[in-house]
Amino acid sequence: MILTVLALVFTPYMLWQLFRAKWYSAIYTFGFFVLLPVAIYLTVDIENIIITYSLISLAYLNFYIYTWMLSHFIKTKLSDISFSKTI
Repeated sequence: MILTVLALVFTPYMLWQLFRAKWYSAIYTFGFFVLLPVAIYLTVDIENIIITYSLISLAYLNFYIYTWMLSHFIKTKLSDISFSKTI
């Protein structure tokens, strides 16, 4: 439950910051990897509880992997910028 609340609170802020930075490919990637499993879960009536649980777990897993990868890319980008300023 706590992970859900954190994801729901952080997602709009993250997407807004990505939009301001004009990282549109990161926004599209988020939509594909995170929002697509959620959309499938919400639109398709699946009777199998295992598949339903798997879709939600996949969305959570993809969200946290995505945010981890995004933080890595941001650190790399910032280090490249700071390195180029020192030259």
